[in-house]
Amino acid sequence: MKRPTFIAGLAGSIVCLAVNRAVAAKMTAVPMDVQNNRIYAKLTLQGPNGIPKILRCWLDSGGGSLVLNERTAATLGYSLEPAQAAKDYVPIELPKVFLDTTGVGVHPATKCYIQPGAAGYDLMAGSDAFVPLSAFRGYSCRIDYRQERFELNPTSVLGTRLPISISQGFGFPRIEVTVDRDSYGFLLDTGAACTMLSRSVIDRLSMRHSGWQRIEGSYGPANMIGGRFDTENVMLRIPEIRLAGVLPVNDVVVVSRRTGIFEQNMAKFVTAPIVGAIAGDVLSRFTLTLDYPNELAILEPNGASVAKEYAMVPISLSASPDGPTVDNIVPDADSSLKAGLLRGDRLTAVDGTALEGIPLQKVFEMLQGTPGATTHVLSVRRADQDLVLRVSVRQII
Repeated sequence: MKRPTFIAGLAGSIVCLAVNRAVAAKMTAVPMDVQNNRIYAKLTLQGPNGIPKILRCWLDSGGGSLVLNERTAATLGYSLEPAQAAKDYVPIELPKVFLDTTGVGVHPATKCYIQPGAAGYDLMAGSDAFVPLSAFRGYSCRIDYRQERFELNPTSVLGTRLPISISQGFGFPRIEVTVDRDSYGFLLDTGAACTMLSRSVIDRLSMRHSGWQRIEGSYGPANMIGGRFDTENVMLRIPEIRLAGVLPVNDVVVVSRRTGIFEQNMAKFVTAPIVGAIAGDVLSRFTLTLDYPNELAILEPNGASVAKEYAMVPISLSASPDGPTVDNIVPDADSSLKAGLLRGDRLTAVDGTALEGIPLQKVFEMLQGTPGATTHVLSVRRADQDLVLRVSVRQII
């Protein structure tokens, strides 16, 4: 299931949830895993058939609606009419949601859809459902990246308390961020792997600081969409940003988005202008508590070192049911790689492990290693040819 790109309209004002403190106090944390800086929690969903199912749910604070793929929807008892199977998204009633065995009050503005067909299956990470974190905006949501736990209304919260603003409608959290002495608005986006920034801002920063590392294309965690979209972006390494102007985060890689995507397209869904989104590459360095009712982000450093996520085979990929397809090769890659691997080639195995059915985010991990020391053997399908290449890991940015 790919991340939804549509945003369904929500009418009316936000109806605040009355959280039952007695019930909330009994809530326990549920297991969560982190893959490519994204978070996936084990939530229990119950649909029309009344059978609770524990599902691996992609939690996204920048997502607008709860989305089920067709297979997940069927296990919960939802069905599609023949005429609906050709639609991109089919609206349905919300399933009941449980944290462990405790029922959760899902915000009444949350919309739910089935995404029919193969497009609904999450080829990036293999999750069962896409759940907007704003579905729980009546609560304080704790995301413990290091201990891999997700919790609602934690009893004790430590860390730096930063002001955010929550929009009506979709409940998107917005935070002010200082970049190179200038203050900008950003979306807080737990569903994205790499922090995103408007191309116009990246170009301006590059002109000011010619020594900052910059590269054409999107690789590793920045390779979030695939295809031509990712090949036309650029990446920039920024020495430091400051969340809410006070909390420093060092060594941040950002990937560009076309000028206007945030400033215009997203502007009407947040409380004030934004130029980008703070993603999991930054947030995973903390235990993050999004306190929706009090409009606070509380961040406690978790001791995580800056990940070496960009030490990998220097290619970008698209997900497909038959295996990942090569979209781009780092511009300054060695000549042997450029000669041996072409755009459109399909990877069939890495170091002898077949890739069919393996989520793309796992493939990224398989392509990582130590520059100058790690070499991977890639099995490649090109038209009717099967090729084998030995490719070295390098530091991309």
